Amino acid sequence: MRRLFPLVLVLACSAKNVLEPGTVIGTFQVEGHKQTATCGDAKTATDLWLFKVRFSRDLSTLYWLQNRAPVKGHIGSDRKVRLETTDTIQIRPATRTTGACFLARQDVLEATLGPDEPLGDAGGGGFSSLSGTLSYGFSATEGSNCEGLVDPAVSVLPCETVYAVNAQKVGP
Repeated sequence: MRRLFPLVLVLACSAKNVLEPGTVIGTFQVEGHKQTATCGDAKTATDLWLFKVRFSRDLSTLYWLQNRAPVKGHIGSDRKVRLETTDTIQIRPATRTTGACFLARQDVLEATLGPDEPLGDAGGGGFSSLSGTLSYGFSATEGSNCEGLVDPAVSVLPCETVYAVNAQKVGP
């Protein structure tokens, strides 16, 4: 048992952080301006949207890090990247008279990494800016009954909100 403890300790200390894969590039301040919005009324999605996000990189993979499982995408030789994630949530449970409503949400970032730093062949190569679009799409899953939703954000399905985004590195 005494021989096993140091091995377990070494393995535990050297394990990769699954919430922060690759080499961290840094924290970015993102500024988004609404381009289109078919979800709800015009007031549902704000025009100016500011938030921070961290990015990391592992060779030709970019990771979006934000307190949940990282979203990853391939970095092309043209410095373009597409990150996509989907999730399904239950909006309304089934009753005796109405079927359940499940919504599928699809988030997509399509961007070009700034040309200010060489990407290189290793995970350490970075960038300090990016620009592109960030979209959020919502649709009822097959077999869902989402008629009569009173939530103005998703009262018409399918729908999508698209932001033009620019991001600047603001910290490690």
